[in-house]
Amino acid sequence: MRRFCVISMLFLIGILYAQSQTEHVEIKVGFRVNRIYIDPNFKDNAEQTQKLDSVLNQIAQDSTIEVLGISFRGAASPEGNDKWNRYLAKNRRLTLETIIRNRINPADSIISYNDSYIPWDDYRHQIQQSNLPYKDTVLSIIDEEPRIVDYYPHKGKLIDHRILKLQKLYNGTAWREMFDLYFADLRYSYITISYRPKSPALFPLPLSFSGVSVPEPVTPFPKKKEIKKDSTEWIPQLHLKTNAVGVSLLMANAAIEADVAKHWSVNLPVYYSAWNYIKPTIKFRTFSIYPEVRYWFSPNNDGLFLDAHLGLAYYNYAFDGPIRYQDYRMKTPAIGGGVGVGYRLPLSKNKRWKLEFAIGAGVYPLYYDLFHNTPNVKEGLLIESQKKIYFGIDQAEITFSYAFDIDSKKGGAK
Repeated sequence: MRRFCVISMLFLIGILYAQSQTEHVEIKVGFRVNRIYIDPNFKDNAEQTQKLDSVLNQIAQDSTIEVLGISFRGAASPEGNDKWNRYLAKNRRLTLETIIRNRINPADSIISYNDSYIPWDDYRHQIQQSNLPYKDTVLSIIDEEPRIVDYYPHKGKLIDHRILKLQKLYNGTAWREMFDLYFADLRYSYITISYRPKSPALFPLPLSFSGVSVPEPVTPFPKKKEIKKDSTEWIPQLHLKTNAVGVSLLMANAAIEADVAKHWSVNLPVYYSAWNYIKPTIKFRTFSIYPEVRYWFSPNNDGLFLDAHLGLAYYNYAFDGPIRYQDYRMKTPAIGGGVGVGYRLPLSKNKRWKLEFAIGAGVYPLYYDLFHNTPNVKEGLLIESQKKIYFGIDQAEITFSYAFDIDSKKGGAK
């Protein structure tokens, strides 16, 4: 009996010691609008990531530390539709989760998630602490039972009905004010790590109960777990576009671009012009296409990109000089290709309308006829035919576009 009491006391002391040594670390990183990667220059992200790095180094290098639990949360501000907000929140959470799994490989059994993708609790606290004249009305809307409804006029989109009510409050005045004051703090990824020194070895030598020896337990090496990549939430898009530079040159033009993977898209611009400028001796007639493949530095296929493109162009041009140039016998287009660089940014709140700047250069073997440039094209006599290699600018774009989500399940866009 005495031995049992001693063992119990020692066991209790060990538990109390371990509990007193438990540490809880909270880390919160912020995200820019519609972004899922960590910008160290945004808010206090540099300080928070340094804090996380220090904790992970301590856990990885000290074998006496036991991780008790890790809780993850990703959050998005409420202005987007339901599907897009879930995508942002999940991938913001995965950004930190991937870092931690790669560094300390925690067991799945100690990991938990908060899947409330819009942090309504934080939003409510912000409003409650504010001096907004309409805060009671906003709080009553936030406290309503959530319902997912159609996001009119965005066909096929869904949204929390509370967001629609908040957007319409006081003809949108309240929504715009809250957007400016509070929404930036609702775009984040948050983790809590609980850890402590492993319980001290109360009995370093084998114990003996009535002559029966009890060996010390042997801890097996944990199996390394594979990190599953999230590939279900990416939303590819189809872009319909027109180039303002081409329009300014009176060229009818259109382009279609489709996302084929994260970081990758294909683009097909087409240009057509069959008329003169002001008078018959000034013209830039063409039919041309420039299929291209683009690599985007962002996984959302926005921002900076590089491209590799081909080019095919029939041409007939003159600039009021003595010579008119035309592809040989009107059946020998310039065929070549090159590379380019560009940048795309959103123009509208819903990120559908976008503006794109791009420039490219290429190499094209040319075989063309030279004619006397006269007002009556039929009277322009052939002078000679020439061949040369053109190297230089072959694309200049200031493009406006509208994006549709591609429904990968049905093979269509919406």
